[in-house]
Amino acid sequence: MTSCPCRSDDPGGVVAGSGGVGTLYRNFPTRRHLFEAVYVEEVRALSRSAEDLAELPPFDALVAWLHRFVAYVATKRALAEQLLHDSEIFTSCRTEIYAAGEPLMSRAQAAGVVRDDIGFDDVVRLISGLTMAQFPSPAQRDRVLGVALDGLRPAAATR
Repeated sequence: MTSCPCRSDDPGGVVAGSGGVGTLYRNFPTRRHLFEAVYVEEVRALSRSAEDLAELPPFDALVAWLHRFVAYVATKRALAEQLLHDSEIFTSCRTEIYAAGEPLMSRAQAAGVVRDDIGFDDVVRLISGLTMAQFPSPAQRDRVLGVALDGLRPAAATR
């Protein structure tokens, strides 16, 4: 898995610790540095979560991870907007997300439970588009996500 460039000796620890404002600014001299560290740690947690799903059936593992991805995107939109999408950090974190999700997608495709005419990037764009919508409730968001995820199944499986 590709590693996001961040303080690997203390990922998130300084932010979460109680060292005070001085410690915070000593480790993160600018607001952007702090945003990057938080963003990187969240990407790492999302990527590590893919490993937790290895025992699930392929489609269930992919769907469970995509639900985590949706939750991640929904809560990190403002943070991501603070970072430039073409920055080195954003690019390397995107690579890490793909490194976590692509194997789940490939496993589901190999099992015949996900269409083989789509790629992981197609799914990320589909899911990312859904996260841009404003839903009146989490229940509606989950229903719409379910409809989109049903579209990943081969045609015979959806009938």
